[in-house]
Amino acid sequence: MTNTDTAKSKVKMSNESRIEWVDTAKGIGILFVMFGHCYLDTKYVFWFTSIHMSLFFFLSGYVFRNKGSYFAFLKKKIKSLLVPIVLLLS
Repeated sequence: MTNTDTAKSKVKMSNESRIEWVDTAKGIGILFVMFGHCYLDTKYVFWFTSIHMSLFFFLSGYVFRNKGSYFAFLKKKIKSLLVPIVLLLS
């Protein structure tokens, strides 16, 4: 099997495991971000900016999958996020 065959099979596999409505919702969220940064009329900017962040938080929580125990996940996050922050701020 060549490198291009392997790459094609990986793309095919990832496309089969994607949730189509989540991709569509992310695209709509990206449009909301763009419209929110265009400084249209202020009453419309409020709606775009109030929706897009909550949409991205919802979608990331929906597709999140923890492969191990909760404590292993928490330990990994503390090690990768909290320790560097503490070292940078001290």
